[in-house]
Amino acid sequence: MITRENILSIVYESIDYLNDLNDTSVEASESEPLIGGDSELDSLDFVEMIVDIEQRLSDGYGISVSITSERAMSQHASPFKTVGTLADYVLKLTE
Repeated sequence: MITRENILSIVYESIDYLNDLNDTSVEASESEPLIGGDSELDSLDFVEMIVDIEQRLSDGYGISVSITSERAMSQHASPFKTVGTLADYVLKLTE
């Protein structure tokens, strides 16, 4: 069973990968914004990070999830607001 800490670790690894790949400066912190005006990510970086997280979940844990499903997009409070909200959302998807 995957834990929230495992998911945070995956997200942090993905952030580090993205920072190295695209010369971005996203902080590996639960409060780091992922979308909106305060985010360091542009839309392409964001999509790249989500795909990387999905791949890491599949490779490392055998979990196949679609993080950007219609369910995610229709929520009142975006699960993509911060690293922490993303981790919480992914945990719910894996339960």
